[in-house]
Amino acid sequence: MENLLYLLSACLLIIGLKMLGSPKTAVRGNAIGAIGMLIAAGVALLLSRDAGGAPLEISREALIAIGVGLAAGTLVGIIASQKVQMTAIPQMVALFNGLGGAASALVSTIDLFNKKAGSSVELTLSVPAALSVLIGGVTLTGSAIAFAKLQGLIGGRPLVYPLQKPLNLLLLLGAIASGCWLAAEPLDPMPLYCLAGSAAILGVLSVLPIG
Repeated sequence: MENLLYLLSACLLIIGLKMLGSPKTAVRGNAIGAIGMLIAAGVALLLSRDAGGAPLEISREALIAIGVGLAAGTLVGIIASQKVQMTAIPQMVALFNGLGGAASALVSTIDLFNKKAGSSVELTLSVPAALSVLIGGVTLTGSAIAFAKLQGLIGGRPLVYPLQKPLNLLLLLGAIASGCWLAAEPLDPMPLYCLAGSAAILGVLSVLPIG
């Protein structure tokens, strides 16, 4: 049941993202994506189980933190919907996209840091964590550069320099290697730092050439 609900949530998120590509369906797409995220959050809170199959107990502090986060996000969304001009929607989307990437990377990082030294971490945790840090790092810095370009904070013209593609390729290979290292040694902080750093730089250099 839990896996089916997660699958439904993922399908709704994908459909919602697809519908965001057209002004005619963007409002419905946003609502569908929100429903998908709500289902995923509800399953994680109510149906998650530990390794032994017992239901996970959520502490009062965790519930308070979740409530504060939901309230803050709702407040920001309401204010943004009323204050942001239609011409500034691309900047807002870039900003929110970057924050989503940062959140994904931070959750995975905190999850790894909470593991005790000497304990075993399965690949089912370490591989998704490495992917989250890689994608989240690229998304955060790339979206930040996109926001700055759209807002006019930096030049909007493409920034091209010698050996650009080989350098980006080396950074990508370095990030992949660091991700494999992190997946193999998830309790060692060094591969995490290397992965986060290379992903952040790759995000910047990948967006700068875009006008």
